[in-house]
Amino acid sequence: MQSPEEAPMLCSLCAVALLSIPATADAIEPSEVYGTWKLVSSVTRFIDSGEERNTLGSKPVGYITYSPDGRMMTVAVSNERPNVEKATNLTDADRAKLFRTMWAYAGTFTLNGNAITHHVDASWNEFWSGQDFIRDIVARDGRLIYTTKPQMSVQEGKMEVLTIVWEKVR
Repeated sequence: MQSPEEAPMLCSLCAVALLSIPATADAIEPSEVYGTWKLVSSVTRFIDSGEERNTLGSKPVGYITYSPDGRMMTVAVSNERPNVEKATNLTDADRAKLFRTMWAYAGTFTLNGNAITHHVDASWNEFWSGQDFIRDIVARDGRLIYTTKPQMSVQEGKMEVLTIVWEKVR
């Protein structure tokens, strides 16, 4: 849940990402996505209310890698995950929160103009395996900005748009 202090920051992050996308952006070339990218932000905006929240907390940790052979993989975690001394101390509630505060999947990818499609072969939650994730994509200033089309939120049951910003690892 976002605090009132976070609301302006979240809105600013989405506004900067969305306003930086030109109406007629040039098509992305595969060479522009090759390499490893670090997660900067993952923000969900609910369409009905306009409410925004950091999908994986205020300081998520994650990476996505694309290779010239057409393979990709990604993992990301929230900075708000439970931390216990040893695995035997994990409760079912801890396990559920760990599951809900991450993503990890691998597969292949294709580019089509300003859209990237991840064809998921394996994932941390089996209902993603075999799915295609299509994102609008813009490459700008060493960053990739992904935006989903409006989609139904799996966790909230409301229509949402997800904006994910990645920064090239140097």
